[in-house]
Amino acid sequence: MKALDFPNGSITKTTFDLKNSQFTLEVYSKTELLLKTATYSFADGTIKPMQ
Repeated sequence: MKALDFPNGSITKTTFDLKNSQFTLEVYSKTELLLKTATYSFADGTIKPMQ
């Protein structure tokens, strides 16, 4: 997580939506404060960020 500019103690939660070929990554601090949310799609072996 340090490489992504988040503290080492950050907690990640990933939610997969296989029906739509998407996943959402949420990064939380140790105190459970949401730091960032990012959604990605995957198709043909490629992962792309969603806007």
